[in-house]
Amino acid sequence: LSVHGYSIGAVTSNGDASDALQGLRVGLHLTENMAYGFHLFSWLQRLGVYPTRFSGGMYQDISRMLPFLPFPKHASLDGNVEDTVAAVKHMMGRLAPPFFLFVHIQEPHWPYQIREGSRRVPGGNVARSQLSVSAPYRSELQPLVDTYRDSYERTIKTLDAELGKFLEETSKVENSMVILTSDHGESFERGFFLHGDELYESSTWAPLLIRYPGQKNGERVSGLTQSLDLAPTILDAVGIPRPDWMEGQPLKFGASPVKAETIAINYKYSYDGVVHHLPTKIAIWWDKYKLIAPCQSPEALLYDLQRDPDELVDIAAGESGIVDDLKRRLKARLSRQSSEPRVSCPSL
Repeated sequence: LSVHGYSIGAVTSNGDASDALQGLRVGLHLTENMAYGFHLFSWLQRLGVYPTRFSGGMYQDISRMLPFLPFPKHASLDGNVEDTVAAVKHMMGRLAPPFFLFVHIQEPHWPYQIREGSRRVPGGNVARSQLSVSAPYRSELQPLVDTYRDSYERTIKTLDAELGKFLEETSKVENSMVILTSDHGESFERGFFLHGDELYESSTWAPLLIRYPGQKNGERVSGLTQSLDLAPTILDAVGIPRPDWMEGQPLKFGASPVKAETIAINYKYSYDGVVHHLPTKIAIWWDKYKLIAPCQSPEALLYDLQRDPDELVDIAAGESGIVDDLKRRLKARLSRQSSEPRVSCPSL
């Protein structure tokens, strides 16, 4: 896009998603606007020194108890949607058209920044310390998990309302394209606190909304898509040829995605909290089936999503032929990698 005359900008509300950490800074025409910059320790974060959860909570508590002092309105470790959208509007006014703007919104992400209407957490900090992010939780902690899930759903509603206002405003920008997506969901209903080393639909089915240039009416399109479809979709919409190395398919308005193998990879063991260099699980969707293959064990899970969309019945034992076929497809997909580091899954 930059080579074809587009100005490039970015607004992020989480330091871990910043352009500096993602290696994108060299391509920006404007210095990144970090929406979490209102935090009192943001200058340390830019230097790579991250504020602790204690310091963030401390300033949140002080700002509530002493509102007359000049603390930030939203004292938080991360940005919030109101500040992020304000930063986006400001940058849109500075970028020379045509432009491409990457926006990262913190919500609805842990720790669920809800300022009004939230229930108190049962058991307080003692109970909270027994929950490990992205790990299965004990049944006696269900009331505490329910509180967090309630906050998660409230955060989604807050985000939805703010995005509605923003999208209404951007609809007035002539010939604009807007893409809204997410990296994952959460798996409270599968016995996990947030999400973990699983690849169930509750974690892998993320939203994807696209408003194409000149589009006047909405349409719900069914079919499997992947994050790597976004880049070719953008280039196709603005008439720029896709590079030979780029995977994925362009998603076109009014047309279902071309049937293709869809892949998701998990690199984290929920029990040790370590992100591994090689996958811990790989999932593949093909036709009506979904296979989840642990990379350290030959025992795979198979689901018929047409009959069992909630993935309650593992049919792998009775459908060994389908399991073998999907494993072959996964191996063939992995064999097409052309550069290091190469992803491998020993159990395949």
